[in-house]
Amino acid sequence: ISSAKFRKDDFYKRLTAKALTTFRLLVDVEQIDHDLLQVIDKNTLNSLYDEKVMIFKDTSLIYSSIDERRIEDIKYLSARAVEQKEYRTTQGPDEVVALFVEQNTGRYIILPSANDKYGLNNLRYLRWVIVIVYLCGLVIVWIGTYFFVKKVIGPLEALKNNLKSITY
Repeated sequence: ISSAKFRKDDFYKRLTAKALTTFRLLVDVEQIDHDLLQVIDKNTLNSLYDEKVMIFKDTSLIYSSIDERRIEDIKYLSARAVEQKEYRTTQGPDEVVALFVEQNTGRYIILPSANDKYGLNNLRYLRWVIVIVYLCGLVIVWIGTYFFVKKVIGPLEALKNNLKSITY
């Protein structure tokens, strides 16, 4: 449970950091336009699996990293972002963060989403390790208990046999 919570928090932090970096490059750096930012996003070394970033200024879309994938319920996510400044949710296998940023140039909604394929695979592996270690521990405890009880009961068995051999 602790590892799952850590994985989720860590992934949301990485997703948020990536989205804010994309936002800053788009808004703050004048030399970078939409097309150059898409090239940067596609070639980033620490990119997230199946990642998509959408940036809205007020209600109009000003940037979308990849056009093939869609983020569902954009109006709902935008409303939650304005209320909470940061809203986290999942959409199928993807995890989505809705961020609200207010600057002098306007109000922005940033919607990054990605799939934490590697983190979820690590959790599955951890689950199998825990099950195997638990079962091995159970077998070891059972064998240890069997031999311990046999050793403890041994003298009692010998006493019982000696008592049977005594005649009146």
